[in-house]
Amino acid sequence: MLRLSPTALLRSLGAVLVIALTSAPALAQGLCQLHFDGRIAARDVITEEGEEGAVAPRSRLTGHLVEIEIGAFAGTTEKDLVLHIHLAKGTTGGDLAQLIAKRLERLGVDVTLGSTAGGDATLWIERTRYVSLRLGGGLGVDVACAEGPPRSLRLVPPGAISADARMTVSASSALIRRDRAPLRSRATADLELEAGISSAAAAKKLWEATSKAWVCDRPGGDAWQPHKMQNGATITGLSFHLDSPGGGDWRFELVL
Repeated sequence: MLRLSPTALLRSLGAVLVIALTSAPALAQGLCQLHFDGRIAARDVITEEGEEGAVAPRSRLTGHLVEIEIGAFAGTTEKDLVLHIHLAKGTTGGDLAQLIAKRLERLGVDVTLGSTAGGDATLWIERTRYVSLRLGGGLGVDVACAEGPPRSLRLVPPGAISADARMTVSASSALIRRDRAPLRSRATADLELEAGISSAAAAKKLWEATSKAWVCDRPGGDAWQPHKMQNGATITGLSFHLDSPGGGDWRFELVL
C-alpha cells in the first residue's frame, strides 16, 4: 500500500485545491441560489395632488408588478425565462419561487426547490448564465453565487415604489499556502443606497465599499466585478442582499 507523508499529502491536497480554485469563475456559471421571502402587501398611494392643506386623494393598491429574467443551460442549449407579472396581495416569496421553478422545469433547466414552509423558499438553479430580478412591494431575495464570483453585478434604482435600500455583500475565500492547508476567510461590506441614485453611482459606491479588501473594478462604468481578495485569496463564493424597508422595487442584473 502506498503511504504518503503528511507533507506530501498536504502538497497533493494543495494541488487539487489550486485546480479547483483557479477554475472558480467558470464554475460560478453552474450554481446560483435564490432565497425568496416576504409577501406582497396592500399599499396606499396618492392618486392626485389635493389642495394645499387638504388630504390628498388616495387609492389602495392590492397587487404589485415584479420582473423575473433568468438565463440557464438545458443540456447544451441556452434557455431564457422572462416573467413580468402582476402579483396579488398576499403572494409570498415561496409562492413566487414555486412558479419560477415550474417554468424553468418546462424549459428543461435543472432546478431544485426547497421547502416553502412559512412563506419562504430556496431555489437552486444549475448552470446559470444570468439572473435579473425586480421585486419590492414586500418581497425580498438573498442571492448566492455558490461556486465562485460573478462576472458582473449591476444595480438599477426603484421605479414604481421609490424607497432607499441597504445592501450587504459577503464572500468566502481561500488563500493557498505552500505545504500548508489553505487559509479560509470571509469578508463583508455594507452600503446605503438612495432611491434616486444612478446605476453608475451605485456601482461606484459598491466599489468604494469593497475595494479595500477586494480586487474589483467597474465594467462599463455602471456595474461591479469582483476578482479576488487584496491578499491574493481566491473568491470561492459570493452572496448579497438588498433590503428596502419601504418596499422599494430595486432591480439587480447579475451575470455569472
